[in-house]
Amino acid sequence: PFRDFLFAMEQTGCRPGEIGTVSAREVDLRTGVWELVEHKTRGKTGEKRTVILTPGMVELTQKLMKAHPDGPIFRNKRGIPSDRSAIHCRFRRVREKLKLGNDVVAYLYRHAVCTDLLEAGVGLAQTCEILGHKSTDMVMRHYSKIRNRRDHLRERIIKARGQEPQK
Repeated sequence: PFRDFLFAMEQTGCRPGEIGTVSAREVDLRTGVWELVEHKTRGKTGEKRTVILTPGMVELTQKLMKAHPDGPIFRNKRGIPSDRSAIHCRFRRVREKLKLGNDVVAYLYRHAVCTDLLEAGVGLAQTCEILGHKSTDMVMRHYSKIRNRRDHLRERIIKARGQEPQK
């Protein structure tokens, strides 16, 4: 179950709390999306949060919906929904076992998805939509770590200048 949760974070870029609350009634397999009614920015936007699913996520979602047709579909081995506290505790245990720093948290998946999208050439507006943001400001201030990927940035400027990369 924890691998499924990690896979969902990696594939969707969702907040851990969004994944923990998604239920079968919020899934539209026909269009390959989750339509989350309750989410962090609901009060600001007044809208549902649409999460685009990759083919692997559609497959995982189908499997989890069969196992849990009512209530949250992501649950632990004992069938208890994966809430924020449970995910926090699980990450703490992983950090301790692997002797990692306290900065290794579930939210890093969201940051990594954002940076990977931008590095792959996905537009800023599309990246914001995938992450559920209505403006680009939040992504530029908090999520994008592309400025730390200097080799990628170097390749981009060389390509833009019509030059060949040095070997």
